[in-house]
Amino acid sequence: MSGSKAQGDLELALLAARKLIELEPDNTAYYIHLSNLYAVMGRWSDVEKERGLMKDRQLTKDSGCSSVEVEHQSHVSELLA
Repeated sequence: MSGSKAQGDLELALLAARKLIELEPDNTAYYIHLSNLYAVMGRWSDVEKERGLMKDRQLTKDSGCSSVEVEHQSHVSELLA
C-alpha cells in the first residue's frame, strides 16, 4: 500500500487498503491509511465516510509517541490522538 502510494499509483493503494480492511476489519491503522489516501486525492466526503465507519465500529486511533536519545538516555513523549 505504501509502495503504491510512493509510486503515485493511488488507485492500487486504495485497492490494497480496502482488501486489508476486508481481511482485518478491526485494524484501525488500515482505516487511517485509507482515509489519508482519500485526503491526498482530495476526496473529502470519502475521508468523512471512513472516519464515520471507525466511529460506528467504535475503533479508536492509538496515541502516538516520539522518542529521542541524548547521551545514552532515552526520552519519550506521548502525543495525543
